Amino acid sequence: MLKKLKRCMVLLLCLLPAPLMAWSAVGHKLVAHIAYDHLTPQAKIAVDRLTEEKAKFYPARSRFVYISTWADWSRDRGDSRFRLWHYIDLPLAAPGIKSKPPNPINAVYGINHCKVVLNNPKSSVDEQQTCLKLLVHVVGDIHQPLHTVNRFSKEHPRGDHGGNSHKIKSSIADNMHAYWDRGLGKFKPYQRRSKTTGLGIRQYAEEIQERYPLEHYTKLSAPLIQSSVVSGVHKQDKLSQPVIEWAREGRSLSASFIYQAPENASPSKIYRAKGILLMEERLALAGYRLAMILNTIYNKNTSVATIG
Repeated sequence: MLKKLKRCMVLLLCLLPAPLMAWSAVGHKLVAHIAYDHLTPQAKIAVDRLTEEKAKFYPARSRFVYISTWADWSRDRGDSRFRLWHYIDLPLAAPGIKSKPPNPINAVYGINHCKVVLNNPKSSVDEQQTCLKLLVHVVGDIHQPLHTVNRFSKEHPRGDHGGNSHKIKSSIADNMHAYWDRGLGKFKPYQRRSKTTGLGIRQYAEEIQERYPLEHYTKLSAPLIQSSVVSGVHKQDKLSQPVIEWAREGRSLSASFIYQAPENASPSKIYRAKGILLMEERLALAGYRLAMILNTIYNKNTSVATIG
C-alpha cells in the first residue's frame, strides 16, 4: 500500500504547474492529447509500454499526457542535464545591432537526439523512456514562438531572452514570454485542481483539433498564420520538414506578430484575440508533428500521410 501511495505522489507531482520557462503544464498536456489522438496502433503500443512501468494503474492516455511535464518537473528539482533543451535562441536583431548565435545545445539538438535514441533498437529501456519524456515536452516547447528567438535591440543589447525582458502591463503576466507561456490567459481555467480538470483539458484539445485539423496547414485558412505556413507544399512535407525549420517558423511569427505588442504597455484586446488563435494553431501543429515523429519511429513501413 505504501509503495502504491509513493507512486501516486510521484505522478501527481508531475502534474504541478511548471515555472515560466515553457508552455505551462496545460499547454504541454494539450500537445500530448492531440498527439495521442493521431498515433497509429503500433505507435500507441510502443509508447504505452514505455510509460507503463510503475504506473500500470493509470490509463495509457493519462500516462502519456503526464510525462509531457516531466522535463520541467525534473529540472526544477535539480536535474540540469537537459535545461538547454527547452529553447533555441535564434537571433532577431534590429538594423545595426550586434547579435550572437544560439548555443549548439538547444531544442533542435534535443529533438534530433531523442529521435536517434528512440530509433536505435540497442538503446536501453531507461534511455528510451527518458527520451520519450523529453521528446513529448520539447516538441511542445519549440512551437512556443518565444522559445525560438532572442531579440537584440538598443533596449536589449544582450538580447531579451525570448521576451522575458520584454515587459508588459497585464494581469496575466508582467513580461511577454510569460504571457505566451500562460496561453495569453487562456490556460488559467484549466489550472484549477478539480475532478474535472483533466477532462476539461482533453475537451479543449479536441476543440483545438476541430478548429485546426491537419487540412488547415495546406488550405491556409487563417491569414494570421500564413507567415508560418509555406503555400503549395504537401501535408507530409509541411509536417516532416527539418526541426530547425520549426524553430525558424517561431522566429518569423515573433517578428511579424508577437513583438508587435509594445513594451511597458498593455496588450490590446485585438492582439490577445489574434494571439489565442495563433497559440492554439501552434499547439495543434506541435501535436501533429509529435505524432508524426512517433509514428515514423514505430511504423517503419507506414507512410507519414496515414496520420489522422
